[in-house]
Amino acid sequence: MSRLSRQHVARWALHAGFCVLLVAAVAKLASLDAFARSLYSWDLLPPWSVPTLSLVIPVAEGIVAGLWFLGEHRRLATQAYVALLAAFTIALGAHLALARPPSCHCFGLMLRFEASVADATWAIVRNGVLIALICGASLLQRGSTSSAGPTRAKLSARRGTPRRAFTIIEILIGIALIAVLLSIVIPSMRGVRRGAQSAVSLTHLRQHATTLHLYSGDNAESFPFLTDPYASFTTFRTPSGTASVQFFELHLAWNFPLSAEYYGGDPFHESFRMPYAEFYGASAYYYADCFIARPEYWNPSTRVGPAQWSGTRQSDVLFPSLKGMVRERHSWIERDTGRSVQPGSGERPPEPVRFVRVDGASGAASTTGFLPVIPSGPGQSPPVSYLSYGLPIMHTLNGVRGRDVP
Repeated sequence: MSRLSRQHVARWALHAGFCVLLVAAVAKLASLDAFARSLYSWDLLPPWSVPTLSLVIPVAEGIVAGLWFLGEHRRLATQAYVALLAAFTIALGAHLALARPPSCHCFGLMLRFEASVADATWAIVRNGVLIALICGASLLQRGSTSSAGPTRAKLSARRGTPRRAFTIIEILIGIALIAVLLSIVIPSMRGVRRGAQSAVSLTHLRQHATTLHLYSGDNAESFPFLTDPYASFTTFRTPSGTASVQFFELHLAWNFPLSAEYYGGDPFHESFRMPYAEFYGASAYYYADCFIARPEYWNPSTRVGPAQWSGTRQSDVLFPSLKGMVRERHSWIERDTGRSVQPGSGERPPEPVRFVRVDGASGAASTTGFLPVIPSGPGQSPPVSYLSYGLPIMHTLNGVRGRDVP
C-alpha cells in the first residue's frame, strides 16, 4: 500500500471513530433520563453522583469530538478519546466483576440482571474494537506523516506563512455556544419525542385491553387467572423463553401464557415494550393483581388469605369506566404514593401513570390523582410477590369492585 493510501485509510478510520463518539454524545444528551437510569444500575456509582455524571460524560464526549472535527489539537483529541474509552472499559469490567444475581430469584430482577451483564459485555467488546481502531489508525497516520516529513517541509516553505489556527480558547468558546444552543433546543425536542412515545404507549395499552376482553369472551367472561395459588412458583414455557413467577407476579409474565393465542406466539411482542424504557423480557405493562383475587381480599377488614385467591369475571366489575385493568411499569418513587414533591427540594415528581380502564378507554394520572390503594399491596404471608406496598390500578381498594379514579 502506498504512503498516500495509508494516510487516507488512517484519516477515514479516525473520522469514523470520532463519528461514533459524536453520535454517542448526541444520543445521550437527547435521552438524558434513559442514560441516567442506566447509570443508576451500576453498583460502583453512588446515587448522588449519577445526575452529575449523566451530564458530564456526554458533554466531555462532545468536546473531544468537537476538537477533532474542528481540525485543531487532534493529537490531544485522540489521546482524550482513548482515555475515555479505557476509563469506561475499566469501569464496565469492575461492574461485571462486582455484579451478583438477585437473591430473591424474582423473574423481573433476574431478567434485568442478565440484560445488564449482556449489555456490559457487549460494551467492553465494542470499546476494545474502538481502542484498537483509534490507536492503529493514529500510529499508521503518524508513520506516514513522519516518512513524508522532508517533502512536507519543502512544500510548507514554498507556500509561505501557514494559515492562522484556532486557539484552544476560541474552540472552547465555540463549543460553549453550541452547548447553550443545544440546551435550548434539546428540551423542546425531548418534549415532542416524549409526546409521541406517550401516544405509542397508550396505543399498546388499548391493544392489551382488547386482548384481555377477547380472552374473557373465549373463557366464559372470566379474566386471565393463570398462576397456581397452591404452588411456590408457576412456570410458563414458550418456544421463545421460560418464566417462573410467584402467584402475584403474574403482572410480570402474563405475556408468556397469552402469547400463543393472542400475540402470534411472541411473548416479546412489540406491544409489551414501553417506548421510553428498557425491555428485559418481563412485560412493561402490568396486568392488575386485583383481577386474580376476590374483591374481599382487597379490603383490610375482609382479607382472609389464599382462600380468596381466585379468578374474577366481567360481571364483578362495578365501575368499568373508573377501574384500571393494565398500567405501565411502576417507578420506585410510587412506594410513597400520595406524597407530594416539595417545591425547591430538587426532587423530580414521578411521571404520570398511563393505564387503560376495563371499558377500553386509556388515560394518564399522577400518583396523587388516584384513589387510595391497599397499603400492603398483595401482602407477604405467605410470600407471593416482590411487592410489599400498594400501587394504583394494581391493588385497588375493594379490588375489581372498586375505583381507581374519582
